[in-house]
Amino acid sequence: MARNISDVPVNPPYMNRPRKFQYRILSSIVVLFLCVLLMPAFGGAALYADSVGMYESELSEAEAQQALEDFLNKFDPDAFTFEDETEGFHFYVSSDLFSAYHYNIYGVHITSTIPETVIRLEGDTGDVQTLSRILEQENIIKAGSTLPPDVEGKEPVPLEPKSHWISQSLNWVAPWLSVLHASWNSPRLSTGQTLFRFWAYFLMDGLMLWAGGTGLWSGPFDLSENGGAAAAAMLLPRIYGSFQHANLIRGHNRIAEMGYTFYIDL
Repeated sequence: MARNISDVPVNPPYMNRPRKFQYRILSSIVVLFLCVLLMPAFGGAALYADSVGMYESELSEAEAQQALEDFLNKFDPDAFTFEDETEGFHFYVSSDLFSAYHYNIYGVHITSTIPETVIRLEGDTGDVQTLSRILEQENIIKAGSTLPPDVEGKEPVPLEPKSHWISQSLNWVAPWLSVLHASWNSPRLSTGQTLFRFWAYFLMDGLMLWAGGTGLWSGPFDLSENGGAAAAAMLLPRIYGSFQHANLIRGHNRIAEMGYTFYIDL
């Protein structure tokens, strides 16, 4: 007996399974990416290469605070805050969310009989090295405080501006290439940060490709079947990298624009 067309469901349940399955794959990949991304924040600050530097200033507390505020107003305007809670120091200033840098700067006098000030600088290793060198050139910390051990025969040089277009193009091809571009001839990333970020992006790229291509390890690697999920998964590190590398280049170009000099190993 022939079946009427009306007897056949318009959307049979089995036709919806692949689409729902793809949605579950993509949702799981996003969660996986976020877990890997946030794990260092909860399990190991060293992965972010946090660093601390202590420097002496010939300025009094009040002079150092005013000099620091004047400097930040021209170097990082509207992107820092003098905190009310100074954690036991005379003053405490921190970078805001929209700053191109990550830093916390504290100041306190040595003793009641010695008017000189100690400047404590915290942040990413590259930013601590960069800002301490700049503060030395601004005469906020003592001259010679940031000289590298092998400085003999070397001269500090100004930085050359970098292209956002090149950085973003490299990032969308392979984020780890953009790390190398940001690190080259720049104090913004230390050697440790460069190596960590290079391998982190390289391995994350592979992980996202494999997770998407196997349907979150539910079957064999097959881009013909899971190509869409793989492409979507690989977008995640590129989206994150586009913001991170834009900040690195923005901060580098600001330093270059202001003419500060650094000891750079080419």
